[in-house]
Amino acid sequence: MRYKQRDVLLLPVPFTDLSSQKVRPVIVLSRDTYNETHEDIVIVGVTSQPYSREYEVTLDPDHMESGRLPRQSFVRIDKIYTLSQDIVRKHYGAVNEAFFAQLLQSILSLISPPERT
Repeated sequence: MRYKQRDVLLLPVPFTDLSSQKVRPVIVLSRDTYNETHEDIVIVGVTSQPYSREYEVTLDPDHMESGRLPRQSFVRIDKIYTLSQDIVRKHYGAVNEAFFAQLLQSILSLISPPERT
């Protein structure tokens, strides 16, 4: 199955030191055209534990276009991965377009160069 941008999935995500992995929800960032032609997807991690207001976006039930997550969650904008579509364990649904646009803006603010004065 090929997944779509904005899909919320469950899959094993590696720890940053690659010592282990944990099964977590994620949101697909990569475009559908990429997902259809590549084995991988670009995703951002989701957790149920608040982390840092500066590097998270709250994902509420009303942000879901379809499906639902078991509890209020937080998107960790500093946890972006490229992983195989073959390791997906579950499809929860999809976030709505307005939330996804907000999420992309938050990610861009993390990686944009500082403003010059």
